[in-house]
Amino acid sequence: MSLNVGVLGHVDSGKTTLTRALAEMASTSAFDKHAESGGRRNTLDLGFSSLTVAGRRLALVDCPGHAGLIKAVLAASTVFDMALVVVDASSGIQPQTSEHLLLCSIFCPNRVVIVLNKIDLVKKDEVMYILYQSAREVSREICSF
Repeated sequence: MSLNVGVLGHVDSGKTTLTRALAEMASTSAFDKHAESGGRRNTLDLGFSSLTVAGRRLALVDCPGHAGLIKAVLAASTVFDMALVVVDASSGIQPQTSEHLLLCSIFCPNRVVIVLNKIDLVKKDEVMYILYQSAREVSREICSF
């Protein structure tokens, strides 16, 4: 039995990089070659890949972080069993992160893992403060829905 895991977060938070690092096979986002991308490295479609953990197959759904692509994320969210919400430590909770947390509260409540990414971009003595602030903001976002 497969577990569908959404990988969500604001644009440029590192969702695709995380997905590629976790996956056992190349994500379909690696083939994201839309003309609209204009050479950017941003995901414009859903990307699919997978890995096996403790004998269980996890299907990773790498979602775009652009506001204009929220309909695709909404449609994909209906099949999520759980979600990884990626937060850029140097930027905190951003608008699309909030929208993605709303979708998580609807489609996979109590099955959300927050991934604090790009922690290397912040000063070492600020890490605990950023972690605390991010946890507080995520709690506020989820509880406000």
